[in-house]
Amino acid sequence: MIYDAHAHVHMHTKPLKIIEKFFNANGKLILEILADFNKINKFTTVVNTSESIIPVVGIHPEHIKQQEDVKNMLEQFERVVDELNDVNIKTKAIGEIGLDMYQNQDKKILDNQIEVLREQMRYAKRNNLPVVLHIRGNNIAEQDELVDIAKTLARKIDLERVYFHSFVGSVDSAKDLINNGYYIGINGIVSYSSAKHLKDVLVNVPLKSIFIETDTPFLIPSNMPRDLLVDKKENEPLSVIFTSRLISKFKGVDFTQLWEETYESLKAFIF
Repeated sequence: MIYDAHAHVHMHTKPLKIIEKFFNANGKLILEILADFNKINKFTTVVNTSESIIPVVGIHPEHIKQQEDVKNMLEQFERVVDELNDVNIKTKAIGEIGLDMYQNQDKKILDNQIEVLREQMRYAKRNNLPVVLHIRGNNIAEQDELVDIAKTLARKIDLERVYFHSFVGSVDSAKDLINNGYYIGINGIVSYSSAKHLKDVLVNVPLKSIFIETDTPFLIPSNMPRDLLVDKKENEPLSVIFTSRLISKFKGVDFTQLWEETYESLKAFIF
């Protein structure tokens, strides 16, 4: 039993093929993220292929630059959720939403992103939906600062189900999130030489607080042979197997235990 807690299958060049491959390998669940509303038709096609593909919708922080983006994107977000609902696709979580200063350090942009994040968190609270967060800085220190901003907002709004996708922060930051009852996502980055500190993160957090993800079609694990991929340049949900091998090794837990415990947490989060 395997799952992918965060994917953009609809952005892959051969989405239906990688879906079939995943479920044929005993895949149980995929959280499918729509963060670019221009791709709603492809997203709808993917979600409609299986009840085990869970729709998650939100405004990616990279789409927020100017002040006028705030109102425009928030209005578009609610329209998209309504459009999906009209075709019997009910949004199960809000995401990926958050803060991203990787490309631009402009404080005004961060302020705009915070405003959009706050409003989407409030929407999630009103509708009793969990939240999937994207936080990206230029180094671990900045990453921790941005995580702390998002965590503080989540606590003020009293969100109970919060998942920090693609966590790359410090051990202390991870511990703080776990102590608040939140989850962290681990993907192929854990296999990269640039993220050796994630071994320490994994050693210091409980299994029940970890979700295994791919961020398909991005972040191919370095320990996955490229000839096993449908497209050698694109990640896919089945690569969770290679990510989980490293997590299992670092945590010192059985492969089966890893999947069973984290899957139970994911079900509690999304359902």
